[in-house]
Amino acid sequence: MGDDGPILLGNASCCFFLGIASALDAVHYKGKSDWQMSSGLSNTGSMVGMIVDILFSLFCLGFALILMIGLFV
Repeated sequence: MGDDGPILLGNASCCFFLGIASALDAVHYKGKSDWQMSSGLSNTGSMVGMIVDILFSLFCLGFALILMIGLFV
């Protein structure tokens, strides 16, 4: 078909940066959860958001790694 290298590289970098953004969002949720806890508020929503962000981040970073491996194979 052709050289799919640039397409794979673009897809991998997109997944990588999406994973990094999700990890930074999880860090924000951690700080928000700590603030809610110190204020006596419920932090259940922040904890759920943080866990979902971490799982999504791991998925995106893993998929980016698979795409990068596919670039060199």
